[in-house]
Amino acid sequence: MSAMNEPVDRQYALLLRLLFDADAREQLQGDPEGLLSEVGLSGDDAAPFRDVDAAGLAIDAELRRRYLMSAMCRAYPQTAGAIGAAPGGGERLAAFLASPAMMGSLAERSQAFGDHLARLLTLNDTAVDRFMGAFLAFERGLVDTAARVRAAVEAGEPAPAPERYAPDRVARGYPTLSSFITIVQLPCSPAVLEVALEHAGPEDVWRRIASGSLDINRVKSVARAAPAPVTIAARGFARGHASARAGGGAALIDVSHVTVELAGLQAARLAEFDGSRGTAELPPADRALAEKLLNAGILQLL
Repeated sequence: MSAMNEPVDRQYALLLRLLFDADAREQLQGDPEGLLSEVGLSGDDAAPFRDVDAAGLAIDAELRRRYLMSAMCRAYPQTAGAIGAAPGGGERLAAFLASPAMMGSLAERSQAFGDHLARLLTLNDTAVDRFMGAFLAFERGLVDTAARVRAAVEAGEPAPAPERYAPDRVARGYPTLSSFITIVQLPCSPAVLEVALEHAGPEDVWRRIASGSLDINRVKSVARAAPAPVTIAARGFARGHASARAGGGAALIDVSHVTVELAGLQAARLAEFDGSRGTAELPPADRALAEKLLNAGILQLL
């Protein structure tokens, strides 16, 4: 059975290559037999590629490239925006489309794209790259948390929305960090970087990159400014899910995050909420913070 499917597998692999590799499309036009021989296709198996319309293939490739890059950048809008704002940044981002990871699941592709961004940030070791490393860690944390939420829901485990506690329950409880939490310390508020990226968000960051409308100098200015560190705590939860379309069988699980931003470097302080101290035992400042985080769903009560 495996041998019978080999030509189909090779055809599919070549089709993907033609869609995401401009050099392969050029070779198909200039030396089609060389390309077909290289991938092990001949005779009837190669025939469909000999008659490919070059213009139509180029249009199809661009549409798919736009769609897939929009999807990839959606989870990493600030990191992708900062990399894409630099000259040639869009092409460096889009090089991911030639990766074997594109054959994986959506979750696998998203996590692999995070790896790709991390590699891009290590190429030049500039002030912007070092600055953006913390923001990539934040965005990767959200991606990983979302994957864990989806896995929990798919396994039948509860992933509830943040619970609201009555005042007397808060007074008697022992606060601890909730499940599905991401905590990061950033050199400045994400809102500052958002302004530098001219409010490019998940829905339009790739379009803004492709159009060349983002200005790397604005990002450089933020990266070189005096640090004003903040700590971000974000909790993921399943907002809802539905069956996939076209009978795919998988569930489409919508994951949202609630976030709280605190001034300064406070990750160690947040880690102290481990359920070992009751709310009533906390110093006034910690009690006020605990109540704020409980209301946001970042903490839960034991």
